[in-house]
Amino acid sequence: MASGTYTVNATIGGITISEIVTREGDHPNPYEPTLPVASSGTITNRTNNTLTDVTLAGGHGLTNGTYDCFFSTGVQYGCTGNITGNTLTLNAGAGDNFPVNTTACQVSKVTAINTAIDGDEIELIAIELKTQNTTKTKVGHVKFMDAANNTVAEIDLVENTPRIWDIAGGAANAFTGEKITHAEAAMNDTALTATLYIASLEDSTP
Repeated sequence: MASGTYTVNATIGGITISEIVTREGDHPNPYEPTLPVASSGTITNRTNNTLTDVTLAGGHGLTNGTYDCFFSTGVQYGCTGNITGNTLTLNAGAGDNFPVNTTACQVSKVTAINTAIDGDEIELIAIELKTQNTTKTKVGHVKFMDAANNTVAEIDLVENTPRIWDIAGGAANAFTGEKITHAEAAMNDTALTATLYIASLEDSTP
């Protein structure tokens, strides 16, 4: 048997509510990959909602791969990225439409995470994007996928702001469906690396 706990503290109008909540399961699934810093760029030669170039600064060091692109109105994630000089061509992502030309953006090659999460069995799951500077509020994104690369869940994150789903306590389960075998994550902080904490408590007992 395994357990997971989280604490709720709120003080509003002179009333304080404080509780330590404990949930029981039979196994935890913890993950803590490091996410690299993002690179700043500018949207250029936008063709449509899911195809654009991003102009990068010289010496960017980026290579072909899968990218997330962050901008002030959202994020387009899971894009196929191809580098030619200081131009990154992004295509066939999902999420928010690419903004107009000359819009500032941040791009990052996604970090792949091998997982073994059965969303249908989750009792409690917590996710946090953590940096050394706890006052920072840059954003991140994580996409959870099954063995066939279908998206099971995709979650938007803010640095140093935990997200908790107490499913045993009645929270809606955002992770149901096929078993989650892997995930892709990135963030838009161009100064600091971050640790992505994913902690899932599951109960597979009939």
